[in-house]
Amino acid sequence: MESKNNRLLNNEINLTKLTLIAGAFATLGEGLSTIATALAIEEEEVAAEKQSIELKNELKNLQKQIDTLTKEVRQLRKTLGR
Repeated sequence: MESKNNRLLNNEINLTKLTLIAGAFATLGEGLSTIATALAIEEEEVAAEKQSIELKNELKNLQKQIDTLTKEVRQLRKTLGR
C-alpha cells in the first residue's frame, strides 16, 4: 500500500515539475515574442523615417523645379516685353 502511495506522490511531484518546466518555456516564448514585436516596431519606425526623408528630398527637388520654371517665365516675359 505504501509503495502505491509513494508512486502516486512521485507522480504528483513529476507532474508538478513538468508543469513548472512548461510554464518556464511559455514565459520564455512570451518574452521572445515581446522582443520580436519591439524589433518590428523599431524597423517600422526606421522605415517611416526613411520615407519621410525621401519625401522631404522630393519636395525640395520639386521646389527647385518650380523656382527654375518661374525664372524662365520671368525671362520670357521680359523678352516678350511684358
